[in-house]
Amino acid sequence: MRYRVRVSRVQSAERQARAVDEEDAIRKIQEELDRPYGYLGSWQTTATYIEVLEVDPAIRTALPPVGEGPMILPLKDAAKHLGVAYGAMYELVNAGEIEHLRLGRRMFISRDALKAFVASNSHAGRNP
Repeated sequence: MRYRVRVSRVQSAERQARAVDEEDAIRKIQEELDRPYGYLGSWQTTATYIEVLEVDPAIRTALPPVGEGPMILPLKDAAKHLGVAYGAMYELVNAGEIEHLRLGRRMFISRDALKAFVASNSHAGRNP
């Protein structure tokens, strides 16, 4: 999930200014703050407030189960479904271990081919 959060921080700093009166002192400090990269000395955080504004649960964090979704998967998604690296999936396809479909320069694997690969390579017991 993704959270949109607002952070508010209250900071304070003390500064001395040469001025003819209070308004002049405030104006000089405000001018310093308005300058890009204005420097007033060290700041101290006096309070921090954090508030969650929105939760976005629609973010796709996982691939759908193998039985759901498009009929064919790009090699990268097929590798994620099997839990292997993309390079390993590419080698399995090139070795003819998994049936694939080529569309232009891209290779895809059907969900049925993934299931068949898992079924044909599943073994019971200690020695396959």
